[in-house]
Amino acid sequence: MGSDDADGMGHLTERQKKWFTSVREGLERETGKSLDQWVAIARTCPETKPRARLAWFKDHHGLGQNRATYVLSIAFPSERPTWDNPDESRAALWTDPASRAILEAVEAVIAEFDGLVSASARPTPPGRANSSSPPPSRSRAARRCWAWP
Repeated sequence: MGSDDADGMGHLTERQKKWFTSVREGLERETGKSLDQWVAIARTCPETKPRARLAWFKDHHGLGQNRATYVLSIAFPSERPTWDNPDESRAALWTDPASRAILEAVEAVIAEFDGLVSASARPTPPGRANSSSPPPSRSRAARRCWAWP
């Protein structure tokens, strides 16, 4: 599930942790197989693409979407960057220099919006204070993107 902690759930909310725990417990209770047993079965899948693996697992073993996805996420952890490492995700998503330049240009414009909350870890520019409403000169689209306190 993309985390480095022991149970793989360090980045989840308590509600999400509870849901994944219930999926795991239900899987074992209702199928008679532990998660480890299902993971071993999943690793025998001849498919290499995620959707094909999911279809194979559901067709051959009858697990529903949520359970099959959960088992497959454990059996074949993503090698792609995850939300746990935003800098790595950003680097992987914006590999093309021209696209990266566009992203940086858009970010530079967005940084000028007072009080805007963004996914960037950059601090608010000096002289900029968070305000409770967008400046009236901003477009309607820009006001829709505004983060209200």
